[in-house]
Amino acid sequence: MRFTPIKLSLLAIAAGICASPTLAAEQATTTLGVSATVVDTCVFTSALPLAFATIDTSKDTTETTVGSVVIACTSSHTGVSVTLDGGNNASGGVREMISTASDTVPYKVYTQANHTGEIAIGGDAWSGDLSAAVAQTISVYGTVPKGNYQTGIYADTITVTMNY
Repeated sequence: MRFTPIKLSLLAIAAGICASPTLAAEQATTTLGVSATVVDTCVFTSALPLAFATIDTSKDTTETTVGSVVIACTSSHTGVSVTLDGGNNASGGVREMISTASDTVPYKVYTQANHTGEIAIGGDAWSGDLSAAVAQTISVYGTVPKGNYQTGIYADTITVTMNY
């Protein structure tokens, strides 16, 4: 039998394979648990304040501004309501900003840009249904009636409450 170089190479490879020990691959398995808890919650994601411009009492105009809150829920909800309290300085059913000198400037808050739908103290700024993970922007519109107010920097804080 005559061996050619190619036959010798193949014979050498075959002999090498037969001579090497066979390694058996081993395998182990386990499981990895996966879990999550999604809470049913609604949150305020942002708030834009009612920031009135500088009030010039020599002008015979009402000052206006717009503010908003944004809410979002992890699941859908029906019958959600957002209410506004009277602020920290309400007096006689009127919301008022107060200065460091304890002077006051009255203001009103509305649901509509044309200043209709006044939001009473403890009244609804918005009510409706919310879809899961869809943000709802609730705009509110403020006015300061024309008047002769004392010089100063005035402020108030309204508590916004969401019921869902």
